[in-house]
Amino acid sequence: MGVSALVSPRCSLPVVEFPVNCKYALGLQLGRSLRLICLYLPPSLPTAEVQSVLDSLPLTDDTIICGDLNVRLGRLVGDSRTNMRSSVLRRWCDDHGLNILNKTLAYGIPTYLTCRGHAEVSSIVDYYITNMPLVRSASISVALDLSLGSDHKLMSLSFEYSVPVVPSTPSPSSGQVRRLWNLSRLKEPEVQKLYVSTFCSLSAALLDQLQQLCSSPPSTRPPIDHLNDELNAAIYSALDKSVGSRVSRPKQWKRFWTSQLQALADRRDWLYPRILACLL
Repeated sequence: MGVSALVSPRCSLPVVEFPVNCKYALGLQLGRSLRLICLYLPPSLPTAEVQSVLDSLPLTDDTIICGDLNVRLGRLVGDSRTNMRSSVLRRWCDDHGLNILNKTLAYGIPTYLTCRGHAEVSSIVDYYITNMPLVRSASISVALDLSLGSDHKLMSLSFEYSVPVVPSTPSPSSGQVRRLWNLSRLKEPEVQKLYVSTFCSLSAALLDQLQQLCSSPPSTRPPIDHLNDELNAAIYSALDKSVGSRVSRPKQWKRFWTSQLQALADRRDWLYPRILACLL
């Protein structure tokens, strides 16, 4: 038993899987901030285990949960009845500030249709649930007249999404000094040798840590930002001790170059090959 997801080749966002410690769920991150959890709760799953599965889902900002939950929510979504899972899902959504989008965007529209005897049986068991505010221009469509070899009907959620703005880091002009080094000195064999040996010494502990992470991957995400800071610190210190740092030129150092000087330089470049031709 497992959960699969198909990603359209027209999807403009990078899609990566993130860990969900549950065999009934698949986690996908779209772009920098939007998360999608594909969830399937088999009808045979005990109610207590349903609660355990829901509690194990990693909920961050801008998360959408979708799938066949086999939950009947009755009048809340326009269904004809409820089942044992109804109170579990409703309480979990209330505790985590989650909105069941079927309630507002597809009220009363069945997601499951089948025939028993000569009667049509319908229910609502497939859901879109999110902790995002009511998204702009959102809509749910259920393809009731489309046959895909399943009693569950194809559902799609459409909405507009604005990627949250990440605070920008201060630029050098706002007070942060840009670090510069005499990198051309790395062409000197002795200086290059000093840089390599210094960097190897400073990064030895970091290398051991990375090898340990690769040989025994942790269950949680390692501190990527901290590891990156350690690597940068080793590079910067090795450069300081080998090639040495230098001060950036003042902003006004190029201001002497005017349009008149540029015109004279262009004139010189135009005349130079012609003068050489006359001398030959």
